[in-house]
Amino acid sequence: MKNINNILKTIVWSALVLTISACTDLEEEPVSELSPQVISDEKGVESIVVGGYAHLATSTLFGGNLNTALMVRSDMVSTYVNTSAERRGLDNFAEDDATGIMNGVWNFFFKTIASSNAAIAASENIEDVNGRNRIAGEARFIRALSYYHLVRLFGDVPYVDFQVSSSEGADGLNDLPREPVALIYDELIIPDFQFAKDNLPQVKNGGTRTRATQGTAAGYLSSVFLTLERYQEAYDEAKFVIDNSGAFGYRLEPNFQDLFNANQAASIQEPLLTVAFTSQVFDFPFQDDILPALTGIPIAGSFNGWGALVPPMEVYESFNLGDYRTQVSFQTEVVNSGGDTISFENYPEFSRSSSQPALPHVAKFRRFPGITKRPIGRETDNDYIAMRYAEVLLIAAEAANRLGNASEAIGYINQLRERARNADGVARSEPANLSGGLSGEELHEAIIEERRVELAFEFKRWYDIKRLRLGQEVFQGANSLDPQPTFTDDRYLFAIPANQLIFSRSWQQNPGY
Repeated sequence: MKNINNILKTIVWSALVLTISACTDLEEEPVSELSPQVISDEKGVESIVVGGYAHLATSTLFGGNLNTALMVRSDMVSTYVNTSAERRGLDNFAEDDATGIMNGVWNFFFKTIASSNAAIAASENIEDVNGRNRIAGEARFIRALSYYHLVRLFGDVPYVDFQVSSSEGADGLNDLPREPVALIYDELIIPDFQFAKDNLPQVKNGGTRTRATQGTAAGYLSSVFLTLERYQEAYDEAKFVIDNSGAFGYRLEPNFQDLFNANQAASIQEPLLTVAFTSQVFDFPFQDDILPALTGIPIAGSFNGWGALVPPMEVYESFNLGDYRTQVSFQTEVVNSGGDTISFENYPEFSRSSSQPALPHVAKFRRFPGITKRPIGRETDNDYIAMRYAEVLLIAAEAANRLGNASEAIGYINQLRERARNADGVARSEPANLSGGLSGEELHEAIIEERRVELAFEFKRWYDIKRLRLGQEVFQGANSLDPQPTFTDDRYLFAIPANQLIFSRSWQQNPGY
């Protein structure tokens, strides 16, 4: 672990924590100030942990900006009408270091890290060892999750693993370096997830999915190791989750649609972690969930959405129309205010915008958003699934194939296809089971394609493109679904925010910006 004496003070963006309400199934209310020196009971420290989760449930992160950036950066979604120049720039690889969307993502993840560090520091005051380690494990999980996103988005970033107070201000700002990605993985992300795995319970408070458990931490470890191409460790962690799925309460939901129905969120067992929005209960503007609005269809006379983030037609046509997952993922028709069913070919005719494209839209976040307080589906009670059991099966499949066990890999893929064939109580013939006889590379390509279909629009595809270095192929290749002639390998990383470069004059901007 780094010697924090070599890091002078801290930086402004990690000094303050916003006061944001947490979800209804979180037992504690978040505190508004970081005062670990006076908090010594588990309940008080746990309230700081809840504050960390609350940062995730904002429109800056899982309710809008983070997920928007991940969606449009991939080859699955493009920006169309009624959207900002910033979103179009992210879509076209033309953003710069002043892009507010990514600057907000940077700031909020470091706020989340600050909250986690405060909880870790405060946990030292808890006398009971088990309680201390449990709370520290949950705080370290949130910190690792934040850093796991940051290093994949921005590359080298500052390493902040200690509690600070808001009074320290910007003193010593220039002395805080950007640390190598490899160091942050080895000295923070992996140890934090491992500590969480060792100290968190198997099941949290009646099975709630909005708080991390042992299985959540193991699932994220498997993802980290897959990203690092440490396939045996990725396989081992994924297999740990699979072998203990009964104890953890995980399963593939029989009906794929239920995963994206806010009314079913309390009963589904597939998520390892969800980020829940409850602004319709608590009336906190920070929880303005805008993804339903961004992906919804702007039908005239109704409040379906803005039509800003839409899959290109080539993406829709690349899906198997006989696969139930296609039906769940795409909105190919909508009922207008007059009760008429409108197919996507006629969306422009009934749209509030004459430039609305005649395209299927994303359905996963708009079809069943639950309770909404505002028009166009904003401020919902959506639960966004950050990781689910199906992804663990996909990680196990990819790792097993890399280790030479093709039959086991195929078995995991076919579990997903069997679910798709029998979802919603209807037996289907598609998608057919994956059969043997494929080479290792052919099977790898089939697994990556299965990830694209199973996890469509769930904010995973860009990270797959990045870790597998698929950019030239998917954006400029002959079979590109979303051609982006301006893509270069420099764009695997986003720009470091301009204000951070001003404050930290020793930093260098990422190449290409």
